Amino acid sequence: MGASNVAKVFEHWNHLDHRNARGLAYMANVSMDGDTPPVYWGGWESLAKAVGQTTEDKPETARRTAVRVLSALCKAGALVSSGQARPGVRAEYAVTLDPDHTFKPAGKGKEISWSKVERAPRRETPTVPPPETVSVPPPETPTVPTWDSYGPEPETARCTPRNNTQEQHKEQLEEQQIGTQASKSVDSPAADPDEAPLLDEEIPIDDPEELTLEENRARQAIRLVELQAEYEKNMREAS
Repeated sequence: MGASNVAKVFEHWNHLDHRNARGLAYMANVSMDGDTPPVYWGGWESLAKAVGQTTEDKPETARRTAVRVLSALCKAGALVSSGQARPGVRAEYAVTLDPDHTFKPAGKGKEISWSKVERAPRRETPTVPPPETVSVPPPETPTVPTWDSYGPEPETARCTPRNNTQEQHKEQLEEQQIGTQASKSVDSPAADPDEAPLLDEEIPIDDPEELTLEENRARQAIRLVELQAEYEKNMREAS
């Protein structure tokens, strides 16, 4: 029988999965070693039992399992179907175990002949190199400049601090001036306007180029207070 064929299954077809390898080993075992090629003609029932299916309890499941095994082995190149299965004519399968040659069927019905042909070279699966790992440099830490505490101070924007006391004093003087003007205009309507100082006249101040805007405004406010006091003194002396 097919002892040599079974040995070829384990030598050249050990990459098949368990069920398909088991089915191929069975077909190789029942085929003749001396035939060229060895042919399996046992039908799907015997193959289904060989791969562990029960044809009596679940015949349809067993048949589908045997068909799947035959289809997988033909696709792998371990079997070649005669293509002549029909009612009254059992399908035949050439068991093509040689890794370098296969067989091609010819004829009709039961008169099938097989011619030996070379196998097409197997296409090697291209090896895809792994993607290159791109190294991302760590973010640069900004350098904070330092300086010697005994050395010169770095050039930075300098802001003149606001003199809150001076501005508050100036605002108080302006409020007093406005209140005094209002009260005098109501209480002394007959006062000689020629004797009153002109509050809108320009008050002489120091050199404006040497004084800041705040200092000029403060000096003007003080001068207005002095004029107002002088005016009140003159009014008392006149009365």
